[in-house]
Amino acid sequence: MLQGALEFLAENWFSLFWALVVVQAASVGLAVLSERREPAATIAWLMTVTFLPLVGIIAYYALARSRFRRQFRARSAVNTQADDALAKYVEERFGDFDDTAVGPLSTAQRALIELAANSTKFRSGCPPFPRNDVQLFFDAGPKYDALKEAIRSAQSHVHLEYYIFNSDRIGTEIRDLLAERAAAGVEVRVLYDGVGSISTYRSEFFDELESAGGEVGVFLPPRFAKIIERVNFRDHRKIAIIDGSVGFVGGMNVGDEYLGLDPETGAWRDAHLRIEGSAVAALQRTFLTDWMFTTGRQVAGESYFPEIAPAGEALVQVVTSGPNCRWPTIQQLYFQSITAAESEILIATPYFVPDRSVLTALETAALRGVDVRVMVPRKVDVRIVTSAARSYYEQLLEAGVRIFEFTGGFLHSKTIAVDGRFGSVGSANMDVRSFHLNFEVSAFVHNEAFAEELRKQFAADVASCEEIDLATFRRRPRLRKFGQAVAQLLSGIL
Repeated sequence: MLQGALEFLAENWFSLFWALVVVQAASVGLAVLSERREPAATIAWLMTVTFLPLVGIIAYYALARSRFRRQFRARSAVNTQADDALAKYVEERFGDFDDTAVGPLSTAQRALIELAANSTKFRSGCPPFPRNDVQLFFDAGPKYDALKEAIRSAQSHVHLEYYIFNSDRIGTEIRDLLAERAAAGVEVRVLYDGVGSISTYRSEFFDELESAGGEVGVFLPPRFAKIIERVNFRDHRKIAIIDGSVGFVGGMNVGDEYLGLDPETGAWRDAHLRIEGSAVAALQRTFLTDWMFTTGRQVAGESYFPEIAPAGEALVQVVTSGPNCRWPTIQQLYFQSITAAESEILIATPYFVPDRSVLTALETAALRGVDVRVMVPRKVDVRIVTSAARSYYEQLLEAGVRIFEFTGGFLHSKTIAVDGRFGSVGSANMDVRSFHLNFEVSAFVHNEAFAEELRKQFAADVASCEEIDLATFRRRPRLRKFGQAVAQLLSGIL
């Protein structure tokens, strides 16, 4: 009987294999329908498992299963006690928002601040922090110089968290500085993403830092046994905290390519923010909760949240989002910023695959007379993303949105400026992955000087752009139109 069964399998293995694929595809389809996804994402997954069942099954188990989100939330809940301790420090020192400290705020700004405060997962909410000094960097060289200067001056601790921390020239310079400070008795902790920094993860790059007394954590390292669960849901944040009083947040990782030294990408346009003042406490809380989430080691104490004297005029609200959060906070804030705009919206993003809510908000803003401008790179590292982005151009252009493709190198900035009143710099792209899958962080800054600086940089970068003309764009080849239409169908899972 056993021999007969084996012979049957040998003769019919191909049919049995595809029967199993069909059954599994049907199972995946039912699972997709039972999950609370955006309709576009649901349709994209159903089409993929229907027409490309083998690819769809593998992609779903690797990228989309909602149980991974539940695991993240459960794992985050373990840190409740530590999060409460951190929240206490924040509340005692910075919990009260003083209206008089920042001058008049518009109704739209107050609504945005309230939304951010209520949609975070932290017990103490996401309070706005007044009286901060903020400094913008649009090129990596000055940003790295400022970061190295801050590290050299560290007396208590240095905390770094990056999606990419390369073992190249600039990465080595920063690592050596960290090792020097660790050897001098400064607490040094580095957290990097296991996939974004996979070449570093596979090397002995941080051994010298650990030997000097520093600590290193790897966010979801790509171990083979867990590769399906770990290929997605990345720590995309880029933050640094020095002595609890100086912080950095934005789009720049640690790597030579950000200095324009990679011949494939060439010149690099990005945006990063240096913060000095009370808002650094929010960056600190983000790092310490991520550190506990990743390593299981609790780090708490008043020294990480020191008393900070007023440093400037900017009101700063640091906002985080991720698959462990109940609400897609950064997406909600982008949506609210766009819908509340009265005169002007300037958006720069390297990956532009908006969901239906953001797309409708942009169209509606333009149709009611707001000057809406979107800047994206001419080319990105994933071709299908470029096609997906361009699939939205025609309807946006018809509504009056102006679109600029940056040709002066690679545009990696993730910024938004609204009405010359406030703006945002962070790690989140304007796409589904940043809104729902990655761990992201953005700083929303309510300060006219800050918003004007974003506005001036946007205007300067327009000189290195080609504006998309609606009539010309409509004449693109039919095959290209078809490819973009297919890419749009898949945009819900990009």
